[in-house]
Amino acid sequence: MENLFSDEFANFVNASTNQQRFEIICERLKSIDAKFKIITNQNLRHILVGFDSKFYNPQFRNKLIVCHYDRVPGTPGANDNSSAVWQVLEFIEQLVRWPVFHNVKILFTDGEELGEHGVTEQGSYYVAKNFESLGLKKYDVFVFDCTGRGDVAVMGKTILPKTISDKIKKQFNQLFENTKLLLKNAADNKWMTLPITLSDNASFLASGIPCVAITFLPMEEATLYARDILIKQFSADEENFKPSTFAKMKNQIYIPKTWQLFHTPQDNLQSLTPQSFVLMKSILEKLANLRTID
Repeated sequence: MENLFSDEFANFVNASTNQQRFEIICERLKSIDAKFKIITNQNLRHILVGFDSKFYNPQFRNKLIVCHYDRVPGTPGANDNSSAVWQVLEFIEQLVRWPVFHNVKILFTDGEELGEHGVTEQGSYYVAKNFESLGLKKYDVFVFDCTGRGDVAVMGKTILPKTISDKIKKQFNQLFENTKLLLKNAADNKWMTLPITLSDNASFLASGIPCVAITFLPMEEATLYARDILIKQFSADEENFKPSTFAKMKNQIYIPKTWQLFHTPQDNLQSLTPQSFVLMKSILEKLANLRTID
């Protein structure tokens, strides 16, 4: 793993536009001979990374790792979401020479921050609605958002849309249980299932695609947040917290400091924690070795 504050990572955080971040990601992928294609939708560009056919075994479900590279203009975005993007970019270097099959593809999405007024505005919604036509058949989706601060892995508590079929519910429940076990092993039991704010997972779930979202929090923040939710019996509304719900939360329950940093100048390199990068590496490696019979 590269130093947390390496020049390369700092340059990525300091990239002020989506165009600059897009170029850095593409150049990094080219430098390690990773195969990728650009998916365009209006003015948004997503980057889909695949691997040689020897890395895919049709007996098992495929896995799509998703993280958004866009950020709110004018903010450093070190945790939201440069950390996850950089961690996954480093992991791709391992995947291109993985010793056995891993059934993994990577998707760097654009336009996640556009979902403030609804799921259909998110850039990933286009990908989700065209999932199979993009060659993404029988995939479980793992969304990583804000994984640069904290030592507790938090999986988003999700209420599935009522329109989802029994088949998809079964697949989601299996994915949910598999992910809980994965986090338990990778995070040395430092993990929780809690309501989290809206992310790319909402687009996939709304499209009937099994998906979980994972973020990190410092132990003290996660504990206080979980305790307050339990005491006040606060639960997720619909498929995830919407921005309007999150605004209401601020006046009702404890909001982790990490979340208060989102979209502010304080979401910078200095706010990140080295242990988060160690934790993310462990999770990604165990994810590559996850085997789910289709």
